[in-house]
Amino acid sequence: MSLKTLYEVCKPRESVFDESKRDDTLDLSNLLNNSIDGEEFFKETYVTTGMELLFDTAFNQKMKTIEQMQQEIAMDQQQIAECTFVIDKLEKETE
Repeated sequence: MSLKTLYEVCKPRESVFDESKRDDTLDLSNLLNNSIDGEEFFKETYVTTGMELLFDTAFNQKMKTIEQMQQEIAMDQQQIAECTFVIDKLEKETE
C-alpha cells in the first residue's frame, strides 16, 4: 500500500485557483458587516477549535440575554397585573 500524495489527500477547492479571489482573505468580521455571504464563507473556511469556542460562547451569551429578557417581561407582566388589581379595587371603593 503506497502513501497518497498531499495533493490527493488535501484537494484544494476551485476558488484557490480563481484569479479574482486569490488575494481575498475571509475574516469573521466580514460576516458582521455583511460584506460576504455567510454560507459561502463557511464553505470556504475551515472551522477551528477557537472559532467553535467563539461561536459557542457568543451563542450561550445570546441565550442568557434572551432568558434574562424573558424573566424581565414575566416580572413586568406580574407587576402590571398587580397594578390593575389595585386600580380595580380603588375604583370599586370610590363608587
